[in-house]
Amino acid sequence: MKFLMVLSVLLFAFIAFPLKASGQTTRHITIGYKITGINSSGYSVSGFPASTRAIPRHPDDTWIKDLFYANNVLADTSFNIGSQEIRYSVVYVSLYDIFSVGFSLVNQLEINKAVDPPYRFDQNQFGNHIRGYGNSLRYYEMAVGHGVHFGLYASLGSPIIKIYKNQEMLIGFRPFIEGVYQLRGSKTQVTSGWDRFDEDEAWQTKTVGEVRQHYLNLGLEFHLMNIDRSVGIYLSTGYAQSFVIREGSILYDGPSKRADFMIGVGIKYSF
Repeated sequence: MKFLMVLSVLLFAFIAFPLKASGQTTRHITIGYKITGINSSGYSVSGFPASTRAIPRHPDDTWIKDLFYANNVLADTSFNIGSQEIRYSVVYVSLYDIFSVGFSLVNQLEINKAVDPPYRFDQNQFGNHIRGYGNSLRYYEMAVGHGVHFGLYASLGSPIIKIYKNQEMLIGFRPFIEGVYQLRGSKTQVTSGWDRFDEDEAWQTKTVGEVRQHYLNLGLEFHLMNIDRSVGIYLSTGYAQSFVIREGSILYDGPSKRADFMIGVGIKYSF
């Protein structure tokens, strides 16, 4: 909610500036598509629920009696999630190519590619981490997160400021402000199982949290358009402030805000 309030204030402040330009062909509606990206903030995860660490003896390991399987609950540990790029695919509709609204498709993080070593916590029947003949290890690790999630998109920009124009094309730029509010985020999952005979055998995968990353970006768009401004491509760049929301039954330790440069490309059609 705070993110939306900040975005609204900045949008109204921006629109208060003079946005009229002379000698332009009037286009009422614009449909556009844009791909942009920003890095996520690194963080650590711990406090995993006992239900993800209480891994029973493998059904085929009947030769294992007690030892460290008597307690049945592996110790808690901490995994470090490194910084990784998040890609936003945005579809929007713009009024007079100034105010735009739409939705974003956010590519979810592939968590296993972002986890720093060690990738898992494991333990054999003797209470140590040694693999070898006659050992059967229980383990839990951060699972792979896949998927695309929806978000809300809004932007406000000035009319295009001409740099170059001939009988066929126009080159120009414009300042803009944009933001994405991510409705659903990347799932934090834990997979538990057994490491037997040099192969992993998963027992269960549980979702234990969720990470959403919103952003607010102030920047410039550089446009190449046909002379009547009906079709164009553009490059955008800017300085963005992202806001990270982490939820769930586990403990997160990391920054909730991150400032970074964004870059994107887009195409649009006006009529």
